[in-house]
Amino acid sequence: MHVKFLPSLFVFFVLGQFAEAKVSQSTSYNYFKVQGQTSREIFNSLLKHAKGPSGHDAYATTITRIYQKTDFTVGKSCSLKNYRISASFKITLPKLVGVGGASAATKQNWNGFAGKLKRHEEHHRDLWVACVRSFESKVRNLQAQSCGVLGSQYKKLWMAMEKSCTAQNDAFDRQEQLNFMSQPFIQTALRGK
Repeated sequence: MHVKFLPSLFVFFVLGQFAEAKVSQSTSYNYFKVQGQTSREIFNSLLKHAKGPSGHDAYATTITRIYQKTDFTVGKSCSLKNYRISASFKITLPKLVGVGGASAATKQNWNGFAGKLKRHEEHHRDLWVACVRSFESKVRNLQAQSCGVLGSQYKKLWMAMEKSCTAQNDAFDRQEQLNFMSQPFIQTALRGK
């Protein structure tokens, strides 16, 4: 059995006008219920209820939405005016309910696993925030002969950032795969206890 993660989903919006160039962020947490009295029962519940937005198995997910607003200044050249970018993150995690009869060890193992899932998803968020900050610093003072050329430069930088950040998040998931498999909760569940 392999632990599966849904890569951070990424959505991009370009809107109207903002006042100052600054990266802001917000994070919301949502939970889905899992239950059971043993690690195996809880794990089976987790597998049953753990679905990411695209239908893939995912113990936890982070959905990333990037919002951008700008105007264009046209004169001898074209530049962005009042550029602003922000990111919102929706982290969905499992929440254990109805475990009154579970052993102290099962609860402790679950809490360790759930804490690791939360830190894992928050790291995905942190990777995206770093990427967005880097992107913002590159495009804030972008200028070109025409707005068409500026748009092409902007798009090229955006696509490079998205590709790089997605690769960083995918590499992080691959690295974490073995760490999750060694979690006491997973090990106990796989032994059928």
